[in-house]
Amino acid sequence: MATLPWPVLTIALIFALATPPAGGYNIGYMIGRLLLPTLVGAACAWLFARRSDIAWPTWRLALVALPFFLLVLLLLAAGRLGDQA
Repeated sequence: MATLPWPVLTIALIFALATPPAGGYNIGYMIGRLLLPTLVGAACAWLFARRSDIAWPTWRLALVALPFFLLVLLLLAAGRLGDQA
């Protein structure tokens, strides 16, 4: 749940700043591409939070998950760009 704002924000930015993907397949493809960074960000945030004795608030989990979400997203984008060359 803590990483859910990041893919939602990414999709909102894509729709606001660029043209929306044409067709349902492309929208599903875009959402599917955000699944791995979301899950990796959530797993990394969980690894950090489970070591703590107190429960973390959701905003702290979201902030911890953001760098991991962005890192995996950038690595996947770089991999796709490398395949196109």
